Amino acid sequence: MAKISCLLLALAALGAGPALGAEQAAPPAISTADFSGTESGDFKELARFLANKGPRFPVSWRLKPEIREFLIFWHGQEVPEEMRRAITAELNVMLSDRFLFKDIMMFYKRYSPGRDNPGSNNPIRDPRTEVFAPEDRRLLCWLVRLLEAEGIFDRKQTDIPPLASAQLHALNRILLMGISRKRLPPAAEGPFSPPSDVDVLLSPTRLAMLRPKRVVDYLKIQPGMVIADIGAGYGTFTFPMADALRDAGRIYATDISSDAISYLGTRAKSDGYEKVTAVPVIRNGVDPFYKQHVFDMILAAEVYVDIEDPIPYFNELRLSLKPGTGRLCIIHTDADPDFTELEFGDFKDVIKTLAAKGERFPVYKRLRPETREHLKSWRGKKVPAGLRREIIADFNALLAERSLFDELEDFHDDSALIGGYHLASWLVTQLRAEGVFARESRPISPLGRKELHALNRILLTRIFPTRAWSDALMSDFALITDKETVVKQVSAAGYTLIRDNDKLLPYFHVLEFQRAR
Repeated sequence: MAKISCLLLALAALGAGPALGAEQAAPPAISTADFSGTESGDFKELARFLANKGPRFPVSWRLKPEIREFLIFWHGQEVPEEMRRAITAELNVMLSDRFLFKDIMMFYKRYSPGRDNPGSNNPIRDPRTEVFAPEDRRLLCWLVRLLEAEGIFDRKQTDIPPLASAQLHALNRILLMGISRKRLPPAAEGPFSPPSDVDVLLSPTRLAMLRPKRVVDYLKIQPGMVIADIGAGYGTFTFPMADALRDAGRIYATDISSDAISYLGTRAKSDGYEKVTAVPVIRNGVDPFYKQHVFDMILAAEVYVDIEDPIPYFNELRLSLKPGTGRLCIIHTDADPDFTELEFGDFKDVIKTLAAKGERFPVYKRLRPETREHLKSWRGKKVPAGLRREIIADFNALLAERSLFDELEDFHDDSALIGGYHLASWLVTQLRAEGVFARESRPISPLGRKELHALNRILLTRIFPTRAWSDALMSDFALITDKETVVKQVSAAGYTLIRDNDKLLPYFHVLEFQRAR
């Protein structure tokens, strides 16, 4: 699926923002507390949002009938104290609602307008006008990832562990605060125009991360194969696979985006790819097209997050794979990758930052002796490949360092280290509660290791700014499911994992499955 257009529709449901009734720029409280009613000001922004969204909006239909009736006839008047108390009580009930997030996601996919959903009459004409502060999106995406791994959004699961209950409470609080923010008028159009989908998705940095030719060689694409490239986008893998077919076989490049389909069809014709067929498919569920064919391989690269309900989707799709030899390959973004050289350009800024901070700087002190010696001998010319590799290896070792945060905080002697970064603040709170920063050595839980890795990556990327990873993969805006959750869900859909490669691509898991039945 063309990644950008899908993300624009998901962003509004993912976003969270300022406290109820506050201005857009104000940061929210990172809290798991119930609403007291004091957060919501005069409640007019919340009432306006819900009235505009209508009775189908998931928050609206969860309200009591008398509140819904009030919203139907609300025209900007003051919200009575009694009604404010009633709304607050309903919002507090929703804080424990396991399905609020998924229902909001579904609402935006179905009713938000856009080039791939032209029939919507949603009063918010552009989903981007409901995108909230990036810092809140990052925290919300983190919480969704953890809750999904616990199966909390699974309607068959009944028990919720205490930790997951607190995470759910925090997630829903962010959502409910976000839909109530005061919306500012859209900014006037400036001379800047955002890059097109094709420019982003086929950028050199992104292609260097995805390495299509390496993937095609790894998958052993052979002449004569029939392949479905699901969510082909602008042909990142479609055309390299077609080259491997050598005009013997067929690739069906499918996508929900009309722009992507048009591009694929035009390029296939202009470049002589006679065995590539571009096929538009429906947004939700398995398109009937797939059921009309039997494939040697189905490739789903970077589309798992766009599939609404993966287990039934892949279960139904399974029957389109050739029994015995047919393979499903999923290329899935790594939620917390280690660093690679792709992120730091020519490394000159990294070295200048280390030099400016000095030898007392905690990061500098934790570099290996040979790295420090090489830094001292560097004279501002091109950074040698060996030094670049040493720095990356040292940075990756720091991702598991339990004392890095405290040492950096002491060095800076202020709170600016994570100021305004809500995910980092959340991670610090959780790690302190688990005792991960304690001086004495304590065992660290799997979740603690994950939290520590994420926190230290944030710290290092704030000190040595890099956007290459998040910009190329759009990781700030996407829900990234843990690899273990992907394997669990696809296995439940009737597949057997036959290959799991985390080394082939620096920022992706490459998972290969066969039909189990």
